[in-house]
Amino acid sequence: MSRWEKYIPIALCLLMPGVSIINNVKELEEIDWQVVLTRWFAFSTFLGVLWKLNELISQRLQGSKRWPSLIAFNLGIIVIFAVVQLNLLPRQPGTDYRFPVILFTVRLTFALAILLAVIESFRVVGERARLREENLSLQSENLKAQFNQLKQQVNPHFLFNSLSTLRTMVRSNDEQSEAYVMALSNVYRQILTQRQSDTVFLKEELTFLESYLYLLRLRHESALSVAQEINDASLDFQLPGFALQLLVENSLKHNIASESRPLELRIFQPDAEHIAVSNNYQPKVVKPESFGVGIANLKERYRLLGSEGGVEVAQTESEFTVTLALLSP
Repeated sequence: MSRWEKYIPIALCLLMPGVSIINNVKELEEIDWQVVLTRWFAFSTFLGVLWKLNELISQRLQGSKRWPSLIAFNLGIIVIFAVVQLNLLPRQPGTDYRFPVILFTVRLTFALAILLAVIESFRVVGERARLREENLSLQSENLKAQFNQLKQQVNPHFLFNSLSTLRTMVRSNDEQSEAYVMALSNVYRQILTQRQSDTVFLKEELTFLESYLYLLRLRHESALSVAQEINDASLDFQLPGFALQLLVENSLKHNIASESRPLELRIFQPDAEHIAVSNNYQPKVVKPESFGVGIANLKERYRLLGSEGGVEVAQTESEFTVTLALLSP
């Protein structure tokens, strides 16, 4: 309920008896304002009590029981007041008392009907607002679950590739195997630290990427070169976690990287609100096995973050580039 809606019951309880009393006052030659204001206050208070009782019944009872209970309660109030006025209130002999009683009963019935209509409208509006909030909450939980599922695809994929590389190094008796294991442990520690967040700051992503590139340099040495051109003013922008690592990993996965044909990676910013990963295009003859983790994963994560065009892919005969949107902090 908004801050204005809570005053509607007070306004109705004051207005309805006020209109009735003022109409009666117009017919009098002499006005006793003390009596008028007392009646006005008494009837307004009475309607206010009925409002709260009806509201309480409406909140307590749901479904098919609510309206019959409300109608029965209000009819009971009307009958009680009609009986009291007809039989218990004092009256002057020779006066026609039936018409005022009927008039009061009609007015009371009309007032209660208005109160019930307003109560019901409040209930309907409140129920719609509650359902809308629940629907938004369910949508949010669903999107969060989808996003978490996409994030969970990245880490096992990274670990699988890292262990495959380690196996190759061990089989070839590579002297740097131990250093690779220690670096891999450090990188995975960073993954466990950041995996709870949907997005990370660019400076955090670059710090993690540097650790990951250290792993790659141990394995590929001169077969891989990486150049970075980053604007310091963009470091506080955000992007999905492990996005740059995923693009670098995909570049190595799908392209030849050897001493004779080194893979040249370039991480740069075409403008302050975007970052790109580019590599010289030299695809492998035999396509590697795909696990469904890559650019499609990033596009879906950006979509769930509300950025449909967050990933742009450009390819020429000599270069392959993926540009990511940086999200406002």
